[in-house]
Amino acid sequence: MKNPVPLALTGGLLLAFAFVFLFGQRAQFAGWISKGELAVREEKGTGGPELASLPAPVQTYLGKVLPVKKDIQFVMLKQSGSFWTAPGKDPSSFDAVQYTSVRAPSFSWTAHIQMTPVRVIVVDRLVNGEGALRARVLGLYTVQDASGKEILKGELLRYLAEIPWAPQAILYQKNLFWKPLDATHVELSTNMGDVRAKVVVEFGADGLISRIRAEDRPFKDGDRMIARPWQGMFSDYKEYKGVLLPSHGEVSWILDAGTFKYYSGDLEDYAMY
Repeated sequence: MKNPVPLALTGGLLLAFAFVFLFGQRAQFAGWISKGELAVREEKGTGGPELASLPAPVQTYLGKVLPVKKDIQFVMLKQSGSFWTAPGKDPSSFDAVQYTSVRAPSFSWTAHIQMTPVRVIVVDRLVNGEGALRARVLGLYTVQDASGKEILKGELLRYLAEIPWAPQAILYQKNLFWKPLDATHVELSTNMGDVRAKVVVEFGADGLISRIRAEDRPFKDGDRMIARPWQGMFSDYKEYKGVLLPSHGEVSWILDAGTFKYYSGDLEDYAMY
């Protein structure tokens, strides 16, 4: 009769297999992130609009934030701040790196959010015409993995709403459509296939963008997605490498129970390539 495999050896083998599996999962996730960031950086675009065709508030804004126009492909932002997962919850601290193309609607945001007692890596992105939101505990265990048309619309709206952090996009994209509404409000829209995204851009008395609002961003309510108003607020403009950018931003959902602010972040670093 053969001797049974010692329990200690069996346990060791199982632990080894588990380690290899988890290491592979983490490496796969990291590779997915890197490929997305590379795709953002390599976007080429199709050329920009005639500046004279832009609404007057947009022309004034560009003159203030981009006094010197540089030929670039993308920008890189580093952020830190607080993130709320639900109304009434305590905030979690985060730090993030984002790559945003100024040639086409495309970005990749990778955040490390400290949700006691673990750290969660969250990736929110629009890459190669597809929107995706993934979250993994320690980069290993998936807690969220969303995609599809509703996610794509949400990511398109996010791209439009973050124009204040990538104003060069106004110069390089014909597929950003501007429509004047009044002296301080302009409609900005774009589409990707049959998915259309539209926001209203609000300019302050100083001519800088102070708020961008959408009326119909898909919001997860239980097991369903419903359209909800959503907005980004921008303040404390500072100069970063010759570009005037908001150093602080806050993002909120407008819910039936009131305004739910879920993001409050500061711009820590900025680079153009």
